[in-house]
Amino acid sequence: MTQAGVFDSSVEIPEGALPGRASYLVEPNGDDRCHLTSTMQFNINGWMRITEPLFARVLERDSRRDEQALKRHLESNS
Repeated sequence: MTQAGVFDSSVEIPEGALPGRASYLVEPNGDDRCHLTSTMQFNINGWMRITEPLFARVLERDSRRDEQALKRHLESNS
């Protein structure tokens, strides 16, 4: 059950080159702040598994960049 003021969303990717799941949870943190938790889990199959360490680093870098861009956008509109 979702509490008041909490946003919880997830996306399933059941097929394709990178099946997996991404989820996002936004929770209030004081009167004018919130906390974002994003989780991503992908299943790399077959010969693509050798790329897993590289893929993990790229995904982590891109996620940090996207989260910082979202933060700047939200803070500039407050």
